[in-house]
Amino acid sequence: MLRRLFTPSMVVALLALTVALSGTAVAAKGLITGAQIKDHSIGYVDISTLAVGKLRGRVGRVGPPGPQGAQGPAGATGATGPAGTTGTFSSANVQVVNSGQVPVNPESAGQAEATCPAGTKLIGGGMITGATYIASAPAGNAWLAGVFDTSTSVASSVTAYALCAA
Repeated sequence: MLRRLFTPSMVVALLALTVALSGTAVAAKGLITGAQIKDHSIGYVDISTLAVGKLRGRVGRVGPPGPQGAQGPAGATGATGPAGTTGTFSSANVQVVNSGQVPVNPESAGQAEATCPAGTKLIGGGMITGATYIASAPAGNAWLAGVFDTSTSVASSVTAYALCAA
């Protein structure tokens, strides 16, 4: 009967169980204890988030506001700005110029340019497009808009706009 109870596979299983159970005892002997750690040698990054949270105390009440501080000394007067025109802005002073609709073929780049007329100055600009935007920027007295049509079959267009002031 003992012979049937202790088959070779049973002996191997018992041996594996003994090694597994004694492994935790061996590991426990190898752990570092608090007594072995030098004071102030472990930082927040070395411990778990849970342990860091337990190190923090509860937040206390907000204290009363302190008294108002004394008035500081007056600052120096700034420099005078450049002379300009007086009056109110009117749309009569600004003109919008557009490049017209410039077609852009599929999988191609396109560019539109809106130039301010003589006697006016570029003060801003922009663009409208159905293609992928690449750049829109001033260039001298004109506004440039560059695009790339990423479509493989449908053409798009781009229109540049310039805001010009007298």
